[in-house]
Amino acid sequence: MMTATDPGSPGPERSVPRGTGYSERARWGFLSVLFLSGITAYIDRGVVSIILEPLRKEFGASDTMLGLLTGFSFAVCYATLSIPISRWADRGDRPLIISASILAYSICTLLCGFVSAFWQLVLLRIGVGAGEAGGVPCAQSLIGDYYPPERRARANGVYVTCGIVASVLVLVGGTRIAQDFGWRRLLICAGAPGILIAGLSGFCLAEPRRLFGYPAKIDRERMGAAMHALLRKRSYVHVVGALVCYYLLAFGALSFQVSFIVRVHHATLSHAGKLLAIVGSISAIVGSLAGGIMADFLAAKDVAWLGRWPAIGLIVCCPLFLLAFAAPSELSMALVLTCGYIVLWASYPAILGAIHAVCGNRRRATAFAAAFLLANLIGLGLGPLLTGSLSDGLAKSLGPIEGLRVAMLVMMMVFIPAGIHLFLATKWMPGDVEP
Repeated sequence: MMTATDPGSPGPERSVPRGTGYSERARWGFLSVLFLSGITAYIDRGVVSIILEPLRKEFGASDTMLGLLTGFSFAVCYATLSIPISRWADRGDRPLIISASILAYSICTLLCGFVSAFWQLVLLRIGVGAGEAGGVPCAQSLIGDYYPPERRARANGVYVTCGIVASVLVLVGGTRIAQDFGWRRLLICAGAPGILIAGLSGFCLAEPRRLFGYPAKIDRERMGAAMHALLRKRSYVHVVGALVCYYLLAFGALSFQVSFIVRVHHATLSHAGKLLAIVGSISAIVGSLAGGIMADFLAAKDVAWLGRWPAIGLIVCCPLFLLAFAAPSELSMALVLTCGYIVLWASYPAILGAIHAVCGNRRRATAFAAAFLLANLIGLGLGPLLTGSLSDGLAKSLGPIEGLRVAMLVMMMVFIPAGIHLFLATKWMPGDVEP
């Protein structure tokens, strides 16, 4: 193997295949740090969803206002900053960007515990979104350099479980803290650990460009050229469409689950959190790990399976989630919800793997930033807002309990276009593949 050059020295890009320059032990170390950074991001992103009922009572907020808080207020700055930060990531120091991002959103989350008005909470959630804009695109870009193509879906199968670890911590520990000590203490506790993780990320993650001499000026591609190259790939466009629908549900409408269980099944906040933690942990471990392994196995024979596999999964999700939210009892809801989430989690690594397969290395962070910009702005931004507004509208005739139930049922229909987008992507995916 070629020796590493001075990080600052110019020269031609080393012909080292992506993902082959690190030992398996080093890869696991890097993935572990990215995993921890992902946990802090998902905690800070999702912690507000479990305290919607206390916030509604303290500030007199409607479901529409709560949807604005959990979705649009976070997504607006996330979407605005993700592209310029990703352009920096495609040529700069990605561990540094990740570390700075974690520090920014952790401080904003901590400060949320000291607000005195609802609008202050909204502004700080905008700050959380701004901080998180540099997280996922950089993490995906690093995974693309740490792992070879045939291992990326599997690596993502491990990485995406950081979301469920965060959910378990929030749903079990978070609901207990909120119930016993109040929502303000919860937000302080959620933000503080990220300050330590920011230092760990900056210190422990390696920048492959420095190790192997990939100089930024050689890898540069103008923004217009990068976006033109991506938009010409029909498979990329359809996968992004599916990701938007995925976020509209997984991180949008489903953010009302705790409120749904509290209202519809008359559970306490702590009980609802524990129930979803059990459902989520089982489904994520089984679904994401098995889904990542299966996606890599199928894609080795035909790369189009990176679209076909999640397409089947998301279409199957639709009747499962409809049955879950229409279930008459809490137990029947939990059983069907577990099955639905297993399929949902199994689909996600392949969707990310599809983007890796077709985006091209020079614009990898940009490709993920553009995808997550739309996913967060439309999916996460509008998903809770649409669900909350629909719930408020239906509550006038059905009441707040059945209004929320019907709103959730209506939103689950978005699984269908998500699956259709992925089926369409398979038609062009083999011809769009770019290392």
